[in-house]
Amino acid sequence: MKKAKFPVEAIALGIILFSKTMQEAMIVGILVIFSAIFAEEIKRILKHRVPEWSETISVLVLTGVVCASILQLAYAFLGWERSLKLWGIHLILGLLCARHVLWKGREDDDLLRQSAAVWGLWILCGLIREFLSYGRIFGKEMVQWDIQSIQFQNVMFGFLASGMILAFANSLFKTKQYKKNGYCLDAMYVVIPAICYIQPMKFSAFREWIGIGLAIFLVLFFFLSIQKKLIFSRPAPAWRGLPVELLSMGFLYMILNVY
Repeated sequence: MKKAKFPVEAIALGIILFSKTMQEAMIVGILVIFSAIFAEEIKRILKHRVPEWSETISVLVLTGVVCASILQLAYAFLGWERSLKLWGIHLILGLLCARHVLWKGREDDDLLRQSAAVWGLWILCGLIREFLSYGRIFGKEMVQWDIQSIQFQNVMFGFLASGMILAFANSLFKTKQYKKNGYCLDAMYVVIPAICYIQPMKFSAFREWIGIGLAIFLVLFFFLSIQKKLIFSRPAPAWRGLPVELLSMGFLYMILNVY
């Protein structure tokens, strides 16, 4: 199996945090794809013109800032809530796109083809979650059923959807996101920002920053314990590495949300 050409970590993180509605999935998804293409163009322009270390820093900084800034402008135009925390996670999306271009490489046709397909699944995920939560599609109310629940907006469903979408993409494109003899290190680039952005539990007995730090530490500890077990499991090739670890995080969030 070959490696994926689309920015896997950026798309995985995007689906986890920004697939609550169809509109959100469309906007963030297209900006992630744009950021990957932008990073490649900046890399091409700077190649052989500046030292390699300067090229790397420039691509990372420019891509991260451009991605975060454009998304903040889009949020402002749509009247959506903005915050420094949100800007930070948008910045990380851009950095992950730049990382993919700098250290994993890509091919034009494969990047656009694979990214477009995964983006379509991302939008479908947003549509389903919005409909099951509010009975709306693209912000327009369609029906009101008893099966609707605001819990479909919970980040645990983002983890589950992300894992299933990546597994489907792996099967479709015959790609992989795993290491045969160890941990899927790429998972940490997705899991750590997601945990820092949304924690599944709170410790009201402590000061806010202490409670947040403790929650992040415990979730990472549980995740690493699960990851160690997954090394010895034998899931189907399309599910190995990042997809099955994101599914595990979804179930972990589901359990910890009880507390």
